[in-house]
Amino acid sequence: MTEQPEWRRALNDSSHPMHSFAWYLFSPRFDVTKVSERFADRRAEVVPFLMTIIRDVDELYHEGSLGGGDAPINAVTLLGEWQIAEAAPLLLNLLEDRLMGVLADSAAYALEQMPPETIDTILEFGQNEAHAMDAMFILSKVGKGDERSFEFICKVFERRTKQLDIITVAECLAINNVTKAEAFLQEKARHKRFRRYQEDFRKIIDEVKAGLWG
Repeated sequence: MTEQPEWRRALNDSSHPMHSFAWYLFSPRFDVTKVSERFADRRAEVVPFLMTIIRDVDELYHEGSLGGGDAPINAVTLLGEWQIAEAAPLLLNLLEDRLMGVLADSAAYALEQMPPETIDTILEFGQNEAHAMDAMFILSKVGKGDERSFEFICKVFERRTKQLDIITVAECLAINNVTKAEAFLQEKARHKRFRRYQEDFRKIIDEVKAGLWG
């Protein structure tokens, strides 16, 4: 007889330590702020349970699954709310598969909330060019003010050729470190390749300084 997954045992057994939490997690009325506050003093036991939900994503992330497919999204959202650094590798795995749709988007947002101690993990993830832009978005916030993060985004900038990508990376540079980004983009705007973006760069810097970004 196949053993039931932890989340199913928690839902079915009222004596299970995660019983009440599991019902919150699978509820269509999940409220991350309320759940975060209610279970804040039980993080040590809740976090491993959240990890099991994410590892069982193939069974839980579809409309016909228990909870309508929302349980993994709720788990990811709470890990981000709590800034659980140890969850970063799992969240990056979700981000790799863009077919995950809303779940991948939720993972990206959760990663942007992570503490600076996750920078090394995210930098490693970004070494794969297929993941460079995703890593850049995350590092613009998690690595704000961090020298290695800024240099990584600069390298991403140098490799972009499309107009939208160039402007997008310029925005991330400014969010990460507006002072250094201003000097970097001013220097780049002197080059023929980037000269036509001079006004775009200026607008980005002004808006970030005014607090309209990040």
